[in-house]
Amino acid sequence: MKIGIFTGPQKIGWHELRDAWLHADRHRYDSAWTWDHLIALHGDLDDPHYEGWTLVAALAALTSHVQVGHLVTANTLRHPALLAKMAATVDHVSNGRLVVGIGTGYYAEEHERYGIPLPDKVTRAAMLRESIQVLKGMWAPGRLTFAGEHYRITDAPAEPKPVTGKIPLLLGGAGERMLRLTAQEADLWNLPDGQYGIDLGRLRTKVELLERYCDEIGRDPAEIEKSMSLTVFVDPDAAALKCRYDAFHAYRGWDDATTRRHVVLGSPDQVIEGLKAFEAVGLDHFMIHLVPGSNFEDLAIFSDTCLPHLR
Repeated sequence: MKIGIFTGPQKIGWHELRDAWLHADRHRYDSAWTWDHLIALHGDLDDPHYEGWTLVAALAALTSHVQVGHLVTANTLRHPALLAKMAATVDHVSNGRLVVGIGTGYYAEEHERYGIPLPDKVTRAAMLRESIQVLKGMWAPGRLTFAGEHYRITDAPAEPKPVTGKIPLLLGGAGERMLRLTAQEADLWNLPDGQYGIDLGRLRTKVELLERYCDEIGRDPAEIEKSMSLTVFVDPDAAALKCRYDAFHAYRGWDDATTRRHVVLGSPDQVIEGLKAFEAVGLDHFMIHLVPGSNFEDLAIFSDTCLPHLR
């Protein structure tokens, strides 16, 4: 199983983010990710919040091993031709380590406050499908002309091309429409924890559904890397573990049952067992969600006690 980190760019200093990514790179984690929003996703709307693509470009330049990307880019925030150019640039900065994670976009608050249209779900799904065609077309040899319902591209130059000729595409989502699109177009899939969280049953159900959609179109499901992220709390000291979990529980404001579905919690042996259980039902890639003020210190413990036993 691959292991990565997932660091939201909210209410955190640049140096703390940088150090977490450098730690992951130095300890040979497989990937490092952030999210793509313009304002705070949790807590206070006025929390400091970095922009996702400029952030990943900077972090890509500092690292040398991990795959880098977003969970996930909001398609509504950028025209796909512009996004294709941005991605090709970051791909070169990273020497071919970029994964473009993308979804329909959903966060109404940021769209309203920044004056960015947020169409209905059906329209956003159609826009995403076209955007994927534009991205792939811009990364393919030659210029791109594309005439869709939502986007039109006319003989657009698109150099430089990606380092290896292709940038892997990750789609994030749990709905039927998104899973069908994943089966058709994606190299990786990410199951969001959402409001409910993730348990073994939910992951198993979604993996089986994705596999069924792959079978319907004659695609090998093994070609799609299945991923997810949860907040990890790991410590051999039960009292310290409880203190950090309680702080996270209070910050999120969920009931205990819901909070538990958003975390992997326990001693090193318990965390290893929990992640291997997800792997047994189809997980290929797990990203540790690091939350400022909650579990950044757990990363070093995880690296020393868990990481060697999971790969």
